[in-house]
Amino acid sequence: MKSGRTADDCRTPNLPVRRRPQPGGGGDHPAARASAVPSATATNSPSQRDRHIQLITERGRLGWQRDVQYGRRSLGEVAMMRYTQLLGRTLRARSLPAQKVEAAVGCKLMNIITSLGMPLSRKSA
Repeated sequence: MKSGRTADDCRTPNLPVRRRPQPGGGGDHPAARASAVPSATATNSPSQRDRHIQLITERGRLGWQRDVQYGRRSLGEVAMMRYTQLLGRTLRARSLPAQKVEAAVGCKLMNIITSLGMPLSRKSA
């Protein structure tokens, strides 16, 4: 059985074409600019990234990590991961003072559990 439709009936309807925004800005917005112009109060001092790159070229990557205490962030992230693995992602107390107590008890518990896994070492000779 034929449906009685022609090829012209199966075409998609004429929808408006959406244009992508141009990389240089532009567009229909009255405040759009073609280029980024620094403001009158902008300074040309080196950014944090530039200072870090300068330190890396002067002292090497390991010297830079030592100078900026690069490993501290990793230690903080690992501590939070251990806390959430042990006690969960949320506090169960509803009031702020009770939440503070719950967090303090959780830290104390985590320290006790960590100390149980630490080996007893003594200085020899």
